[in-house]
Amino acid sequence: MPPLNIKHIPCDSYANESEENATDYIFNKLKSNKNAGSWYIFTNYSVFSDISYHLPLEIDMLFIGTRGLQIIEIKHWDSDYINAGDNLEIIKKEAVKLNNKVKKIVGKIRSARCRNSLGHINGKFLLTKNENQTYKESSGRKTIGGIEFFGLSEWKEMLELNNTYVNLDKYDIETLCSILEPQSKPLVTDRIRNFQNFINLELCSSQGEHFCRVYKALRKPGREKVILNIYDLSANSEANSLIAARREFNVIQKLQKSEFIPRIMDSFQEAYNYPGELYFFSYVEPEAPSLRTRSKDKNWHIEDKIYTAKNCFDALSEFHDNPEKTILHRNITPDTIKIRSNNKPVFTQLQFSRISGATTIAGLVAPEFKGIEQFVAPEVKPSGIAGCTKQSDLYSLCASLSIIFEGKDDPLARAALDILSEGLHTDPMKRAGINEIRKKFDNLYKKSDHEEEIDVKYWDEDTVKELHGRYYRIINKLGSGNVGSTFKVMEVHPKDFTKNKSGPYVAKVITNEAIAEQSIEAYSKVRGQSGGNYLAGVLEGRAEWKKNEITSLLRWIEGEPLSEFSSRLPLYLDEFEEKDREIFLLQWVKHLCEGLCQLHKENFVHGDISPKNIIVNGEKITLTDFDLSVEGGSKAIGGTTYYCPYNVSQLAVTNPSDDIFSLAASIFHVLFNRLPFEFDGIIYKDKGMNWDGLNYSPYPYLTEFLKKATHPEEHVRYKSAIDTLTEINQFIKKITEVSMKLPSEKAISADVKNIEIFYLKSLIPNKLYNIFEENDIKNIGQIMELDEESFQKLKRVGDKKIILFKIFEEEILSNPELIYNTYLANKKNKPSDINKKTDHLIEMNIIEVKKPLEPPESKGKQTISLKPPEVTADDIPDNTIYLQFWKTLLKEINKKSNICKGITPSNDTLMSITSGISNVTFDFDISKNFGTIGIHIGRSNIQENKFIFDELKKQIARIEKDFEGRLIWDRMDNKKPCKIKYEFKNVNVKNREDWGKIIQFMSDGMIRMEKAFKEHIRNVKAGLKS
Repeated sequence: MPPLNIKHIPCDSYANESEENATDYIFNKLKSNKNAGSWYIFTNYSVFSDISYHLPLEIDMLFIGTRGLQIIEIKHWDSDYINAGDNLEIIKKEAVKLNNKVKKIVGKIRSARCRNSLGHINGKFLLTKNENQTYKESSGRKTIGGIEFFGLSEWKEMLELNNTYVNLDKYDIETLCSILEPQSKPLVTDRIRNFQNFINLELCSSQGEHFCRVYKALRKPGREKVILNIYDLSANSEANSLIAARREFNVIQKLQKSEFIPRIMDSFQEAYNYPGELYFFSYVEPEAPSLRTRSKDKNWHIEDKIYTAKNCFDALSEFHDNPEKTILHRNITPDTIKIRSNNKPVFTQLQFSRISGATTIAGLVAPEFKGIEQFVAPEVKPSGIAGCTKQSDLYSLCASLSIIFEGKDDPLARAALDILSEGLHTDPMKRAGINEIRKKFDNLYKKSDHEEEIDVKYWDEDTVKELHGRYYRIINKLGSGNVGSTFKVMEVHPKDFTKNKSGPYVAKVITNEAIAEQSIEAYSKVRGQSGGNYLAGVLEGRAEWKKNEITSLLRWIEGEPLSEFSSRLPLYLDEFEEKDREIFLLQWVKHLCEGLCQLHKENFVHGDISPKNIIVNGEKITLTDFDLSVEGGSKAIGGTTYYCPYNVSQLAVTNPSDDIFSLAASIFHVLFNRLPFEFDGIIYKDKGMNWDGLNYSPYPYLTEFLKKATHPEEHVRYKSAIDTLTEINQFIKKITEVSMKLPSEKAISADVKNIEIFYLKSLIPNKLYNIFEENDIKNIGQIMELDEESFQKLKRVGDKKIILFKIFEEEILSNPELIYNTYLANKKNKPSDINKKTDHLIEMNIIEVKKPLEPPESKGKQTISLKPPEVTADDIPDNTIYLQFWKTLLKEINKKSNICKGITPSNDTLMSITSGISNVTFDFDISKNFGTIGIHIGRSNIQENKFIFDELKKQIARIEKDFEGRLIWDRMDNKKPCKIKYEFKNVNVKNREDWGKIIQFMSDGMIRMEKAFKEHIRNVKAGLKS
């Protein structure tokens, strides 16, 4: 039995306590079982995005180990739940979802070259509600929708530890792990970041509270700010936990007609993918500041404070004297009362509230009085919220309101404190009644003649502002920054602010007076250029700046900021299966450049391109926010530090090239989930972007754009969106055009079945590639063997010009004549069928007809000419010289060795091949004055990099002897990566006369280097994993 090796690889946060407990349980069981073998456990593994929410669907547990691959979905169910007739359809739907996840995983590992059989792979349900319950029946294991059920005590059977027909070795396990390694690696914390159609979750409740978690969140697609309550029934064993979970919703629902309660957005409901486990509801998060925050407003007039107090008692009276049932708030503090711009309160955080006659919640949720003791009635402190009454609510409200009048040398303030003191008696029986206090505030309040100007930071969803004779009501705040604030607004009827006329729109409010006039001028100039397909339209603008007033009005763009995709972009791109990923991203760049062209043609600079100012909606992408726009050649007035070039961050002269720099930096951050210019925690703008350890080979043309746009030398960068757009269009054309070549003079076997297809996976639309995968097509001839349904499916998705096959100069991969002759002899197909399918292949550009030829057995039948025009070295343009050099090098080295088989060249100065250790590569590097071969050690962990380097250097004598040369060993102690290299100087790749010398040096040298290091890298890898 091999050494026990159990590793847990968390891919994202647990959705509920049931998942966490089940993972810990099985992990510990495997660790303590000497016969378990080796296992890797991936938890919360994202497989694809769900169209409903554009958020990842996850596999709860993915086991890769000695006994194969197991795909487990954890459900907090028991036998009562699965046997209840009402739940059968729900369970069937969950089974369908799990089967789809299994298919996705099987598709991913289809290309795995395992030494041993994986056996049959299927999904399984692990039920956790009753640890000791089993699901093996007399007729076999409980199964619904093809999915078997297991209890925690049946973990061995679930993982098939006693199987003898599946026995994967270390090589097999590591092969599968390398294929299934998560594409997105989010920061794993104990907090979820996205849930259903809610994003940007920010935990408000206690870290230790698992049953009811309360979050601030954004609700898609309208980006409304909400309070989201999630209830995890697996975190509570009480029989009435679902009743308790509904408590706050029931309270808010009872009071929905009240102006003092937030508006419900999502009713109480089961969470998608978690039936019977997770429930949630949401309500609008009032934009209004809390009473504590508003108390610090020095401009808050005393009469308005008294009016607020009066309305607070109106609200409490409404709760307590509700005609249906009395409602106790039980959580009144200066932080749970929000004050609107009209000085009326909104009472929030109702999770502790109780409707008279409802089941008590005291034992389910433990309130914390720490930090708010002064607002808790004395009689409640010893007994907890179970001891709350109307009198204790009154005490808390009086104590909370006192903070807005304390320390004020004003007779009205002193009078207000005297009234509030009547509700603060330590004996609840001696406190004044709510109506008595309310009447006294009614008498104290005198309507003021002053006109209050509400500061923009206190605007809320009831605030109405005027612009050019039209009135706009705030829906919610979208964000704030150094320049100002942004709001979602609706135009309302001038005589009735509750009636919407049109919208929504985006309202900009400039608060930075120092740049206000420049921003207003920017919006004025941009207005004439905006409103195209890819720039947000500027609809209105104020001619002069006014404090706390709307400055400009923009068209509302449906979607979400690009910044939301930084950890899940690969999954999002999977939704558009027919699109090649690189083309998809290049089209995004193209569209944004088309928008920027409208500005750059007028020598205008956007000035603040960043992921938060780019809105994504499906395939559509739009640039917005022109606060910092200026004319090219003038000084910048700001920018987002992580994305703008150095001159912009220094407020020096800016030009259109800086927009392309920021655009590239934004795309890089979202694609690779890495700050573009951060090196070991420090931002450098003079090094280019940080590519260390990244796999950018699937994006050769996009990478070329990103590197050029952010090149450390300004003169190398794109000048504007205009020249950028020209090159991006060329990139897209190169990817999509079909390039075929003639067969060589060498004899070619007529059996086309032996001619292998080399997939250019990054250049094939996913749907087309999946058809090849599903039908196990390994050569062109097998296309003809497809059944009619599959062939028609292939035809439907193959109607664009695409590169399907990797062509080397002396290989033939498609020839209708050979296909025709081979399959004419195939008795399963009639010649007419073959003719028809061959014609379809021609139509689909899978084979390309240049001129008619006559095959021996079919006069008049079309065939192909694959030969391109002759190209000499001097004909190669400079902008593809690296690509042509690498092709020539690969042709030469592939004659001598297999180490570069399967490598796709790009138009870059660097080309890498794998070493056997993740993020440790053998590199070819060409520059103007030298050629280099070497090893780049660029893992994310600096200690691992130094360990690998030091272990290899211990064998320096033997390595350099086998290599037959002295190497440069660069540990780079002050940096993360390490390098080992061998250089050939005084040559220039752009001098084609040097190509022969460089290629001989690189091909012979790399073959020697790979051979010299091979054994030592294998030994280091074993030590790295031990």
